[in-house]
Amino acid sequence: MSTAAENPCSDFAEDHARLHRALLDDAQRAWECLYLRAYRTFVPYACQRSPISTDDALDLLQEGLAEFAVKLKNGKYAFQGSPVTAYVFTVCRNRWVSFLKRNRLQRMETTGETAGEDDESDEPAPAFLSRTDLDADEDDGEATGRDPIWEETDVDWEAVGRAFDLVGDDCRAMLHCFYVEEKSLGECGARIGLQENSAKVKRFRCAQRMKTLYGQFKTT
Repeated sequence: MSTAAENPCSDFAEDHARLHRALLDDAQRAWECLYLRAYRTFVPYACQRSPISTDDALDLLQEGLAEFAVKLKNGKYAFQGSPVTAYVFTVCRNRWVSFLKRNRLQRMETTGETAGEDDESDEPAPAFLSRTDLDADEDDGEATGRDPIWEETDVDWEAVGRAFDLVGDDCRAMLHCFYVEEKSLGECGARIGLQENSAKVKRFRCAQRMKTLYGQFKTT
């Protein structure tokens, strides 16, 4: 078991604002923490969904972190309360999709089958609202494939942050659990006291609310 001294994230826990401030100050432990969290989310994600090697995934992770560092320094990344790791994951995922295209590789579903051409749009969606809804029923308009409520690739992260702040505690918990942590609807629902069927409805309504707020803030 690692001790607090060995875990660079022990200084930040779930305090995203504190981590952001430490990154701006170029604190070594903050960057180590960000690397650790990004590694745990992105590398397994990329390796399980495509035939790339771990070394390739690590290279993409390093490139994504470097891109984020530049945006952090020049002010193009503005912290709005959402986890920094979620933004870094999206940067890395964009690079992963580009890598697959350059090398003519296919993305795969978590079941191990290759995704069809109509299953994904040409460019990835952001970390929020971009997960394939594997738990959706075929007869409720939410069959497997790209979640239809968010297809945009040129993401206004300030608008995302403002929208996420206003969707409410339960919706924030649901959206983060389902789309970022990629947990099942049953588990995400349990976190806010809902059965799986109710969680499916909640997820959809929260995502719709997020999309509506995002559209309002992006145009203001």
